[in-house]
Order: sequence, then C-alpha cells, then structure tokens
Amino acid sequence: MSVTLTMSYDEFLAQYSAVLGDMADTGITPSEAVVRFRTVYPDAPAHYLDKAMVSGQWFFVGRRESPINNVMIAAALWYAVAETLELEPDPHYAAVRIDPIIMQDVPRMLEMAQVSAQNISLVMSKIGATLNYLTKHPYASLDESEYVELLENPTAEMREVDTDAVQWPPTAEVISDRLGNGSWATALLRTSICPPDIDEMGFSVDPNSISDREFRNALSDFLSYCVRYDRKPSVLLYGAWSTDRDHLGKVPLLGAIRGRYGSWHIALQKGRKLINDAVAMGSAKAIPVSAQRNGAAMTIEELNAEGIGVVTTSALPFKIPDEASGWISLNAVTTSRLEELPVNQTLRIFYLSPDMVAAEEFTPFVSVLRSSTGYRCELTPTTGFENITVTLDPHYLLAHGWFAPSEVSPVWSHSFLDVQETATAVLNAMQFGAGCSRVDYFQSDAPSNASGADAVHPHTGSVPMVTVAQLSTVELRSE
Repeated sequence: MSVTLTMSYDEFLAQYSAVLGDMADTGITPSEAVVRFRTVYPDAPAHYLDKAMVSGQWFFVGRRESPINNVMIAAALWYAVAETLELEPDPHYAAVRIDPIIMQDVPRMLEMAQVSAQNISLVMSKIGATLNYLTKHPYASLDESEYVELLENPTAEMREVDTDAVQWPPTAEVISDRLGNGSWATALLRTSICPPDIDEMGFSVDPNSISDREFRNALSDFLSYCVRYDRKPSVLLYGAWSTDRDHLGKVPLLGAIRGRYGSWHIALQKGRKLINDAVAMGSAKAIPVSAQRNGAAMTIEELNAEGIGVVTTSALPFKIPDEASGWISLNAVTTSRLEELPVNQTLRIFYLSPDMVAAEEFTPFVSVLRSSTGYRCELTPTTGFENITVTLDPHYLLAHGWFAPSEVSPVWSHSFLDVQETATAVLNAMQFGAGCSRVDYFQSDAPSNASGADAVHPHTGSVPMVTVAQLSTVELRSE
C-alpha cells in the first residue's frame, strides 16, 4: 500500500486507527505493535506512528517484556567497556568486522525498544570500538563496580531505551547469572573481556600463547559439539564452551582468539580452512579406521609406509596403587593421546594379554579416527581376530550408544564424540563389551619419545598405556 508524502496526521488516523485499535485490543505491547505496523505498512509516515503511539488514544496493556538474549547481555558489556575507557565510536569496524549474530540481534532489539536509528548506530559503533580495541589489547578489563556506576549514570542512548520493551542494559547480577553461571569473571571471559583477576585465575589471553594447530584442533572439537547438538558455531557459544568444566584451561580462550585473528568471524573462517587443509593433506591416503590388508591388521610400519600417521605424544607412565585408580590413569592417558591426534589420522588400541601374545594375535581392538567433526570409533569385528576367539556384548554396546554393524558400516561404530567421550566410550567398550579387564594389558600406537626401545612391542609397534611398577601390591582382576 502506498502513502502520499502529503498525508496529514488526520488522514493517517483515518486510515490506520482501526488497525492500531485492534492491536491494542489483542494485548500486545507498544514495541511489538510498532514492529508489526512498520513491517506491514512500510510506507506509512513513521513520525505519525510515533505520535499516535504516545497520544493516549489507545491503551496498549500487554505483558511487560524482557526479550533480552545473551547477545544483548554481551553487548551491554562491550558497550560498557567503550564508555569506561572513553573509546571513540568505530563505525568502520562495526560495518566490516562485527560478528554477524551481533549485527543481527542488537539493532533489532534496540529498534523494538524504540531507540532511534541515530542512537542504534552510535551503540553499534561503540560496540565496534570495543571489539576492535580488544583485538589489540586483549587484557583490557571491566570491573563490576565500573559497570554498576554506568547504570547509575546512564548515557543519552541508554536513557532512550524503553525498558518496558527491552530490559537493557541488564543489571550486573543478570550478567553474572546469565553469562557467567553466577561469576562476573566467567561472564567476562565468555565475551572476550579480561577479568581483573585473571592472573589469580591462572589463565592467559595472550594471542601469542596459541598456535594455528592448537586453534585448529580446538575448533574441530567445538564444531563436533555443534554438529552433535545442532547448534550454530556462534561467538558466544564458543565463549561458553571454552569455559565450561571440561574445556577451561585446555582450549584457547575467546579473548586470545580475537586477539590473534581479529574477530570470531575471521577466526572461524581461518580455522575451517586449517581443518580442511589438514584433511586434504591426508585424504589421498586416508583409509577406514578399521583398515586391514588381506585380512590381517596393518602394522605401524605398514601404516607409515602408506603415509598414514600415528599419534606422537608424550609417554605418560603411571604407578597404580589400586585397580580403580588404574582405570582413571588409563583414561587420562587415552584422553591425552587423543587430544594430540592430528585431524584425519588414526590411533589404534591393543589388548595384549598373555593369551593374545601366545596365540600371536596382534590385531587392535579399537581404531579411532579424528575428523573435522569429532572422533569416530570402530571396534574390530570378531572375524578380524584369526588366532583367538573374541566375543562382543551387543546388549552393552547398544545400550551405550554404539551402532551395530550394517551394510553401510560392517563394524560396531560410535561417531561425533568429543575427546573425553571418546576415551570413556572406547575403554568401557573394551572393558565391559569385550572383557578386557586388565589395565596393564592395554597398549596403543607408540609415542615418538617412548622410554626405551624395549617397551615397543615388536609386532605392533605399540607401547603400554600404563606401567604397573609392582604388580604384587596391586589387586587386579584375573582374566
């Protein structure tokens, strides 16, 4: 519907008062009414709509809205950094490099709160200034008291926000609860702002502290997480994932990534290229993780000859005071070797019991392939063991997420796992699904710096995963 530029306010009311009245009767809020009206009637004079909304002719009751999401909460922190550091607005960075989800959500929410286009531009430019500043000064911080002071002395653009529509900026308590699980410092880490007490926390956001390879491996795990849970790899999701209990201190923090690559959007593009390059390097020689030749398992020398790498990690010997801690140690070693496994390469795990050795059966029980979407585990089929009988418990495997052999995949498999899930799944499958009950019989492909050549098994090239120093003091289940 077109509207002439000479339309008067009375003509506007004559044409649209019925629509405005019906929207008020439905109980929607003023901000929602404005969004709906502008979407359906884009040619109607906006200043007449604003005048009509405050005229008192219609009473928009509705509910008190709080449609604030985590992006808006993070935006409040970035805005506060710009204000406390008195940064000049940076519209160029905002237009070119602000992460897409920020540019999508923040202007839309501020418009819903009836903030003018000029002030929306100013807010976005200040957010851009902060994010640009953080790339060059990753240790820039924001004290909780500084944020509270800003709320007590709001800027002009903050005062324009209709808080009946959008509760922005939120209180410091909301930020701590929603972004930091009750911690102001965690909320800052998740938004690439440095906590004031980061030294006491023992973490680093130094961009030089991470390499492309470390970021590539961390991003591979993160993208695997996104695939499993059907999530988009957004900047705030990485911030939360990298600071959860399983990953904090083990993967690069968002502040270090922003400092190294300039923005999360650029880092994501760079990381995906690093992953694809790593996959491409090995794709010509890539084989299924359960690969065998002429029915026999390939030795480590044969794998190397085929150009298929094996993991090179530090040797981690453990003394085992009891059986329970033995399994804990075995899990730690497995996790460590999987963490350093390059993308598109395979780690084999053997169970070399005396019966297996006597029968000259040196086939791996499990093979684990690391891909760009996580780890894929495959159990060697029972027919793959030629010299000894191996039994798998299908009820246990099915109950714990393994997929049974099929025409598509002729082996028991488990895919899209992160590193800790993989270690647990593999060891439990071997222990409870295949009867591998002695931790000192587990071996994997040999680290490059294994302690002594005599530790490397001559038939498999593998080394023990845990070292039992005094078996006489350890109560281990018999076979």
